Amino acid sequence: MPSLDNLPPRPLSLILQFLDERDRLNLRLVCKELEETISLTDLNLGDVPTLTTITICSGRFEFLVGNRIRFYIDNNEHSRAELLRIRQRLYKKLVTHSVHLLYINYNEIPLEYVDSLLGDCVFRELWIDVERDGFHSRLLEFVHKYANKEVKLIMHDFLLVADTLLSLPRLQQLSVVKVNDDSFIPPVDDEQFLALLRIGHVYVDIPVHPLTPETLREATKIVGNSSTDQFVTLHVPSDLIVQFMAFIGLRRVGDLFEHQPNSDKEFEIDYCNDDPCDVPIGADSESFTLKYRKASINLDWPFDKIPRQITIWISNLKKI
Repeated sequence: MPSLDNLPPRPLSLILQFLDERDRLNLRLVCKELEETISLTDLNLGDVPTLTTITICSGRFEFLVGNRIRFYIDNNEHSRAELLRIRQRLYKKLVTHSVHLLYINYNEIPLEYVDSLLGDCVFRELWIDVERDGFHSRLLEFVHKYANKEVKLIMHDFLLVADTLLSLPRLQQLSVVKVNDDSFIPPVDDEQFLALLRIGHVYVDIPVHPLTPETLREATKIVGNSSTDQFVTLHVPSDLIVQFMAFIGLRRVGDLFEHQPNSDKEFEIDYCNDDPCDVPIGADSESFTLKYRKASINLDWPFDKIPRQITIWISNLKKI
């Protein structure tokens, strides 16, 4: 009967995938031959959604491979080099559902190191959460390298300049998260926004200014004519909704909207309430959906004239 250190990498990989972190670490220390054999195996985390995370949290460097392998080390060059050496002795190829790169300062930690730590990694989704101070232009090369994956780029309290945004490949997600309320994030203009939609990014949530009724209609048409899934989130002033409805030829008559004479009737309207007259007392807006071909735009009609921000969604997804 062959010993473990004589087994080919593939059958040994199937055996080792049932071991937890401690057993796999201890097994490689049994003998030099077994350690070398294990370094050639695969670590397959299964078909269920699993995460492999590299993150900087409270000054600590964390490397988490699903629920199997977890390392927490000091964020210095020596500790990171030791972590890479250990990782290379644990497996050769990692099979995981998603890779998350969270809050890494790429000005301090080279992308080459991140790439080496992942090794021959097989995955479907790549999440990149990056802060302004941690961004490095080399990160764009990383995004292009994995353009065939479902890449999600989430920028915290900043937005890449328009020329850089327009150079990106089609992404699964392109969004901005505002963590600091005092931070100012320069927006893209309406033409740049429409150009980004034409690239075909699946989910877009970035600041846009100026935003006009013409831009909203064109954005809806782009999504409605797209052959791929698209979902767009916009945060707009409430008075823009009033202007937009008039621009597409809809006017309020009592409790209903009607197409104005000679309007092209491109948009159909669906009320969220079965009875459009049945709006809760005290409500400051009414929710409804406009439809253009495959696209729908969900928004609120403000009853008052108090300026405020309203979130709208433009989508061609069958289910949201």
